Amino acid sequence: MGTYQDDETAQYLLELEKDGFNPDCIENYIPSCPACNISKNNRVYTAANLRFFHEIARAHAHEILVTIDTLKTKTTESFYEPVDTELWEALDFSYQRDISHAIMGYRLTPADVVACPKFLQVARIEKQLTIVDYVLVQGEAGCGKSISVYQAAYNLFRKGWKVYLYKATENLIVPAIPRNTESSIYIIDDAQRLSEKTIEIISEQARPNTKIIFAKTNSSAIRHDTILVTNKDAVKILRDDFLARKKEITPIVHQCDARVGINFSDSPIERRLEGAEKASTPWQFNYILRGGWQTIKEQYEMIRTHHDCGLLAAAIAAFQIVKLDNCVDYRWLCNYLLRFDNSLSWDDDDLQYLVNHKIVLSFDDVRIVHLESAERIVAQFLRNASIEKKTVLFRAIETSFIEKKFMPMGIVWLSNRMLGYSFAYRCEEVFISEAMISSALESLLDIQSSHERVGIAFFMEKVFKFRYAKNGRWFFDKHEVLLLDWIAHADSVTAYAYSNLINILINTDRKRYRQCMQRVDWAQIVKSLALERKPNLYAWGKLINRLTIFLPKPRYAQIREILNPVIVDICAKATVTNISALSDLLCDIKHLFPTYIHESIRKLLPVYKEYFKNDMLHAINLFSFEFFLCICGLSLLGGHRATKEERETAAALVSELPVVEFASAISNSYPRDWQSIDQVLFLIGTYDRKKASEIVNQVDIMRLSDIAKDNWTQYGEIVHLCRGLHIGDWRIARRFVEYNRDKIRVMYSTIAFIAPQCAISLFKDGVPVDLLTGHWWRISFYALRELIKSNSVEAQKILLSNVPKIIKRLNTSSKIDFDDDGCLMFLQLVRECDDNIFRRIVSALDSQAISDSWEKSHVSSRQKKRVEERCSRFLDMIEQ
Repeated sequence: MGTYQDDETAQYLLELEKDGFNPDCIENYIPSCPACNISKNNRVYTAANLRFFHEIARAHAHEILVTIDTLKTKTTESFYEPVDTELWEALDFSYQRDISHAIMGYRLTPADVVACPKFLQVARIEKQLTIVDYVLVQGEAGCGKSISVYQAAYNLFRKGWKVYLYKATENLIVPAIPRNTESSIYIIDDAQRLSEKTIEIISEQARPNTKIIFAKTNSSAIRHDTILVTNKDAVKILRDDFLARKKEITPIVHQCDARVGINFSDSPIERRLEGAEKASTPWQFNYILRGGWQTIKEQYEMIRTHHDCGLLAAAIAAFQIVKLDNCVDYRWLCNYLLRFDNSLSWDDDDLQYLVNHKIVLSFDDVRIVHLESAERIVAQFLRNASIEKKTVLFRAIETSFIEKKFMPMGIVWLSNRMLGYSFAYRCEEVFISEAMISSALESLLDIQSSHERVGIAFFMEKVFKFRYAKNGRWFFDKHEVLLLDWIAHADSVTAYAYSNLINILINTDRKRYRQCMQRVDWAQIVKSLALERKPNLYAWGKLINRLTIFLPKPRYAQIREILNPVIVDICAKATVTNISALSDLLCDIKHLFPTYIHESIRKLLPVYKEYFKNDMLHAINLFSFEFFLCICGLSLLGGHRATKEERETAAALVSELPVVEFASAISNSYPRDWQSIDQVLFLIGTYDRKKASEIVNQVDIMRLSDIAKDNWTQYGEIVHLCRGLHIGDWRIARRFVEYNRDKIRVMYSTIAFIAPQCAISLFKDGVPVDLLTGHWWRISFYALRELIKSNSVEAQKILLSNVPKIIKRLNTSSKIDFDDDGCLMFLQLVRECDDNIFRRIVSALDSQAISDSWEKSHVSSRQKKRVEERCSRFLDMIEQ
């Protein structure tokens, strides 16, 4: 019943006992709960508390007892098993802070759920938890997955669910989930520290009233049951939210960067938000918002000269990364670095110094404030530190790796994160010495777990072409028999890593690849795949593809015969939950089963139909480049003529696409979806023009206009959207453009083709019309043709305004520009429109520059003859 700390309370309890404390009396239990009775309550009671509750109970005892009796007849028996507070922290979200921690790039916590804008994945997490009992949320570092998880849990907390957060940071174990009847959410953040097997074991403890949410940084193949947190839409949401809250945001940003503010000489917050909108991740968005690269440079310069804190911060950052974003043992690190430079001396004051300067997260959680920050601190250290200081860090990393202080995957993380820095070119060969390679790869017989094998495979791939005598290639040859056995016993955890390793062998030595792949034990691979209860079909598809793609064709028949039973079984078990991953698998093995794949797709049409109807906006992602090419026979880059089977399969899929659901998906789509929508509408229009029209005519143009209001100034997404609408109904597309004419600052060629009269009207108002947007001359031809039809005089003026661009484009053209007749058609139309403009263009062309550019370009042998014929026609045209 809680604890007491004063004599008055103790005396009061003695009085109760003397008066005959009745354990069956309701008033004695008012201040308690099941958790209190098993000593899990940390509330401290005073005599006044207890007397108050007891007096209330005595005054209403009859009503309370009647209520309890009533509830007993209506409810089922419940029970409570205590939650291990050593492993789980109960969250009540009572403490909330403002948006400043997010802007500062700090790691977001449950204290940020109210201030931070909600990404689309929050609703998806909640929706998925109504269907299944656990969710894996995965994304890149800094994409917002943790805060999305906390926000989803907060929403459920407000509905009465208990929420618990996994506390362990080191010596991770498989936590037991209590089997309670209370509705509980268990959150495991940073799940990349757990093996796939551990995640699977934990997820099996989930139940309808006990939900589990994992948040994991991308480090391997994406599981089929994953909610991906993507960056592009998240950045857009941040920009819109912060712009609406600029009065709140501006003072916070001003504290970080005094150049941003509301005074005359200040840079307005809108300008900083415009720059931040170009960010690739939410973390980078806030990073730019609060000061950009200059901020971290200033922070680093401030701390690096203080008692060697530059080296200390870089070491913390580097070891945080190699430990897969885990915290660092500060005392161990200080002592370890001392081994390589006995002049170094750090204490708790130095750590507090880094915390105070917002470099390290906290005294108890020794990590750089964010993984992205850690990467940049290491980069700054590599750029500016002395050779002696760098040597200390390199030797510490090398020695600790050889001493097995961290796994090979950690060094892969570190070297990959340095790839984007030009000054760090080939820095992986600095981080990874030949001794480290030998240490990790010399003996592999003891590597048994899938988690360890993944690390070895990615590490061997990383060092495969290093300029050492004993590089990854050397150890691949040494361990070929063992590695082929690993591959034969692959599983969903290792398959993707093995496919990457084989891929680098393909790119390095095709002949060696064929020799090696001839020795693959396909019978055992089939057994391994068949043994998996829930195989990651995407990962398995990539592995099978890499194992077979460049083998001699006669070998295909043998492999097909072995694989066929397990592929048939997988297709027979297809559901809406795995149809997307199954489609990826079928694309990857089409070269082995060219006929069977199409038969399977058509047999699976009922599953596809249900999949489309459930969530059409998500389902459009099924139509990947590979799916269009391999299944539908539709190459988005041209150069492929669909076979009869491909056309039949494509038509069958189009027939199952739901009109109402697809129209709703378009109406509620975001810019990131518009390219996929364009491509799917193109597919529909190819096989069923009527259905394409029905879909577009049911789109909510007003709602779509509101979503697209900020995209008219950027070429790309808006063009895809307008083109997709045009495929369905040119009138709808034209109406959409005209409705948004006030937002157009440049009339792109595709949009000018769709709405030529609007283009001419805007041109008269001073808005430029760009006839050469993108890379397709044929679009330029269509746009100019429609402009001439609408108003030939204004079309000439628009053409004249584009002359400098046309000249520049032609002088830098390549043979790829003549993949089709578009360029020739455009120039012929220019001549017909105004011969003087045509002559002006021709006179400014540099034949030698064009010839030199053509010499540097390459076209496929299949296209070579036609391209050269078009190039010859072009030269004849400009020489006339």
